[in-house]
Amino acid sequence: MSDLRQSPPPRANTLGVAEYITPSHRERDDTYSKIVTQCRDNWRIIRCKRGLQWIIQKRSTGRPNRGVFIGKSFHTTRQSLIEACSRLQLLDDPKILQSLLDLPERPKDFK
Repeated sequence: MSDLRQSPPPRANTLGVAEYITPSHRERDDTYSKIVTQCRDNWRIIRCKRGLQWIIQKRSTGRPNRGVFIGKSFHTTRQSLIEACSRLQLLDDPKILQSLLDLPERPKDFK
């Protein structure tokens, strides 16, 4: 008699195979389409789906759990966003600061 509690078969090896991931419209998702930049330790910056504010987000759980991204700080100007990132120590990498400096002053002006 077979055991019905067997684990599913292992996944096929797909190394080297391109996988298309559909961008998401949900701000909490890993594949959200309006990510501005990824920061350190599961932090990122996005533009809200309505284009009204920049949002600093942090993943709800650490690895190995996936969790979702949760808004921690909301900003309507680039300067406010940069100041908050500085307070949160998210500007360790000069590329992150430069990506923020390259943003328009207001999220609604983002092209």
